[in-house]
Amino acid sequence: FKGAMSTDRDKFRAMLNAAKRIEATEFARPVPSRMRIPIDLLTKKEHIHFYDAVPLAGDDASGRGQSEVSVKIRVMADFFLVLLRCFIVTDQGVSMRDVRWFHRFGDKFVLQDEELREASLRELENAVAQQRPVSASVTEQAQHHTKYFTQPEQVWEALPPRLLSNNLIAIKF
Repeated sequence: FKGAMSTDRDKFRAMLNAAKRIEATEFARPVPSRMRIPIDLLTKKEHIHFYDAVPLAGDDASGRGQSEVSVKIRVMADFFLVLLRCFIVTDQGVSMRDVRWFHRFGDKFVLQDEELREASLRELENAVAQQRPVSASVTEQAQHHTKYFTQPEQVWEALPPRLLSNNLIAIKF
């Protein structure tokens, strides 16, 4: 399309308000927000209409570490939640980036939050050791093996997020 196009902003806003739509300069672009994903909704005991955990990619890096990319999807009666997780363990440390998208049906936006948790292997080992008791059946050598303390769930519980961002994404209907 070549040429100029002019719009009357007041008429456009009036049209959006009449249709109960929200205005954003560009739809589907994340905009920083103070709104958070409502944890109380996620912890309610309700029927889960759909759930799946899908490993998208994984590699053991020829014994020098591991990487995993996975997605988890949960659909409830009132909302859906999608978690995209990138998890990397190397000789230098561990890094886990979680991106969540939450949408309550009927809202005109999607909430997105992103967390980054990372630490050296020594920091992670100390954090995990402080957090959980060690069974007498686990040998000293096994306690210091990286596979003992580098599971994604352990990393998420043991390390606080170093980066946290919340975004609102306006959507069209």
